[in-house]
Amino acid sequence: IFHSTNEKETMYLKNFFGPTAKIVQISNFSDRANLDYDSNIIRDPDILNVVFLSRIAKMKNLHYALEILKDSRININFDIYGPISDKQYWKKCQVFISNLPKNINAKYRGVIEQKLVYKILVKYDLFFLPTLGENFGHAIAESLSVGTPVLISNKTPWKNLQPKGLGWDISLNNNEEFNKALEKVFKSNKRRPNQMREKVRAYVKKNFNYEDEINHYRDLFNKLI
Repeated sequence: IFHSTNEKETMYLKNFFGPTAKIVQISNFSDRANLDYDSNIIRDPDILNVVFLSRIAKMKNLHYALEILKDSRININFDIYGPISDKQYWKKCQVFISNLPKNINAKYRGVIEQKLVYKILVKYDLFFLPTLGENFGHAIAESLSVGTPVLISNKTPWKNLQPKGLGWDISLNNNEEFNKALEKVFKSNKRRPNQMREKVRAYVKKNFNYEDEINHYRDLFNKLI
């Protein structure tokens, strides 16, 4: 019995093991929503605080994020967290950082313990991860679970975020849309601080319920015992 977490994985398993393979598709999930974290932090309306939290590797596409920021005209603090798993790639990113304009302040903040992830993410206006592909995207779920909207590529299971008020999932071929999203968050914060965060928190509180997935996992494991 094979476990897959999405349709793409299911099709891969069927193609590899054949149509008779028994595959159980159950979505992945992160921790429960952490809405008890205080999101009403006093923020500077003239600076957009953006966070990247992931491995420093080509797949996570940090250099693309830096390219997008280079063209932005707003003042942005861009903090980078995560282990450097590809040192050569990080050297490439450091070159991008050194060439950023004065309105973009990018800093590498190192690795943080898992238990501190929520406390870190809640401090930012936006989570930025233009990844080349995710099976699930735990950091995306963690960001939303504390009310921080996300700006991601369309290469993850997280789709149609904008109508839900959760952020944006944009094609990597559309640099302009990424910059428009940054400007929208900046302008929203100037008009009404925490407005977007309130929308995210409201959606998460109503819709992030993993009880069904938990029960599906229990059923799967019980069948295997």
